[in-house]
Amino acid sequence: MENKTRIGRRGSVVAGMFVAVMVVLTLAGCGGSTATTPSPSPSPSESSLASRLAALKAYKDQVQPIATQLTTTATSLPAAVKGLNTRPDSTWTASATKLEAVATELGAEAASLAALTPPSALAPVQAAAVKGIQDAQAALTKTAAALNKRVVTSATRSAAIQSQMDTLKTQISGLSDKVTSALDSVTP
Repeated sequence: MENKTRIGRRGSVVAGMFVAVMVVLTLAGCGGSTATTPSPSPSPSESSLASRLAALKAYKDQVQPIATQLTTTATSLPAAVKGLNTRPDSTWTASATKLEAVATELGAEAASLAALTPPSALAPVQAAAVKGIQDAQAALTKTAAALNKRVVTSATRSAAIQSQMDTLKTQISGLSDKVTSALDSVTP
């Protein structure tokens, strides 16, 4: 009886394999029938969806390195003014130089982001991020100029500048997070 069961199982397996091979051959157009039916092409909405998903993935691949760089740039802000003395001296000039370099980086990152063509749903998020980055860049340039003048004012006090850098760091990191989360919310 056990032998018949094994033969029965083998027969089922062989029959199943035969059916699978026939399905594959039929789908490939190698079946015995002379009339072949064309495989259905994707509907316009399916191909449109596929192209939109591909465009979204391409956009995400372009944005991700910019968002990562923005976070890195934001993280460098407090160090740019670390050690700033309360009175004008060489630390002011050094900090101004570092702030100008960070402002230049932000300008490049804003330009890189602005050069991308976002999907329409993400255009407002991208525009807001670019504006926010440019605003941070302008604030850094203004602070660097104030430090280069070497005049003690409320804007050039060490504590005020440290606070400003912490605030800008948070804002820039928030912009990077906002762009990334917006991408994640529309990515399937």
